[in-house]
Amino acid sequence: MENIEYENLSELINEGQLYLNELKTTLKDIKVPVSSLHPTVVEAIRNIFGDNYLTSEGKGFITYEMYLQSLDIIRSVGNATASEFV
Repeated sequence: MENIEYENLSELINEGQLYLNELKTTLKDIKVPVSSLHPTVVEAIRNIFGDNYLTSEGKGFITYEMYLQSLDIIRSVGNATASEFV
């Protein structure tokens, strides 16, 4: 990995956003299958994303975009919880 010095925080944030966008593009077609043998994961998919992400056999999949959305939800809940203590 290159050793890059950043002049300011804005440049660092912009560079990070470029890497995230590149990662999204690279991983957009990857789907991790989830079988009915993992009912808690299937239930989480149903509750967060809806039945459209599940088959009639109770199987599903997790995409990178779903993973990112889950992180955003966790971050939002964490921020809301933290703001109660401030």
